[in-house]
Amino acid sequence: MTMTLDRAAQPAVVLRPARLSLTPKTTLAGQLDGAWWPRSRDLEAELPALAAALEESWGRITRVSVNPGR
Repeated sequence: MTMTLDRAAQPAVVLRPARLSLTPKTTLAGQLDGAWWPRSRDLEAELPALAAALEESWGRITRVSVNPGR
């Protein structure tokens, strides 16, 4: 599943902080570098907070892939 979020087109919503844990930047970084615990199964409600939290460390998030079967 691919979703595009246009922040300018979205209504003003108060985002709760993302429940996110990232591993420190080390030479041991691999394919699993953190974990995210959404509060619901509603990706349209959950992904903006996740993208905002990741943007602080990684820059603007332009693409997110998810497994729709999980």
